[in-house]
Amino acid sequence: GRLEIDTELKGLDRLQRNIESSSNKISLALIVSAILVSSSLVVANQIGPTWHGVSVLGLSGYVLAGLIGVRIAWATIGRF
Repeated sequence: GRLEIDTELKGLDRLQRNIESSSNKISLALIVSAILVSSSLVVANQIGPTWHGVSVLGLSGYVLAGLIGVRIAWATIGRF
């Protein structure tokens, strides 16, 4: 004979959404960290065109990292 058991875990969808959301935020945070480190290296070595003695590429990296950081903060605060 055959025996079939059907189980259902309640609340698993919410847990899965929370894990996916957390993973996305961690991934973006790692990208922001990489952008900040690389922008700092570019600024320190004055690579590319400069504006008032500061590398434009480095400044644009800082701006991009800041925008992504604000997006992460907004997504985190918006959940509460």
